[in-house]
Amino acid sequence: MKRLVIALRRSAPWEGILDAYLLEESLVVVLGDMSVREFPIGRLPRVRRFEPTVVSRFVVDSAGSYLYWPDRDVHMGPSQMLQAVDPMFLSDVEIRRYEMENVSQALLDMRSDRQLKQSDIPGLSERHVRRLEKENVRLTVEAATRFASAFDMTLSEFLDELSRRITGLRGIGGSDRRCDLMLIEQTRTGGGAPFPSPKAAGSGQ
Repeated sequence: MKRLVIALRRSAPWEGILDAYLLEESLVVVLGDMSVREFPIGRLPRVRRFEPTVVSRFVVDSAGSYLYWPDRDVHMGPSQMLQAVDPMFLSDVEIRRYEMENVSQALLDMRSDRQLKQSDIPGLSERHVRRLEKENVRLTVEAATRFASAFDMTLSEFLDELSRRITGLRGIGGSDRRCDLMLIEQTRTGGGAPFPSPKAAGSGQ
């Protein structure tokens, strides 16, 4: 009960461990969000080198923060296990924790800085890229992987830069920056200025 209460107080309940047990060649863990994850022992760093008798002798931290193998003085938390077995899960968590507006603005900045058009992202249609940059759809791990490839980066490198840019956008007039970049984008693609020039606006008088 204590572990459940602590897990529910976390900003990300899945970072807590409620229970864990060994099932054949896998470690079955009940996470704080009530999901049950199966981690093959052979894919867990350090633990995979333990003798079978040692693997089974672990304890769950009283606060549910990690599993502990006292025979080898090894600690392993949920994020470490997920990174080893399902790295895309953590990437998705990283993306979802940002505000949609900031992600869209950061994507537009990153692409514009590399002088790439919306049609220059292999695996994504120009329309989909445009929708991502206008906050019409959320960035997914699959789309992030496509952007990373277009930018000649690994997914991890892409997420690191995305994080830095989002942090920099907070509270510094992101809306003004968005208008500037959209004007540049339309001019570069031959779409024309989004607003009439002062001369054109006054021509009807």
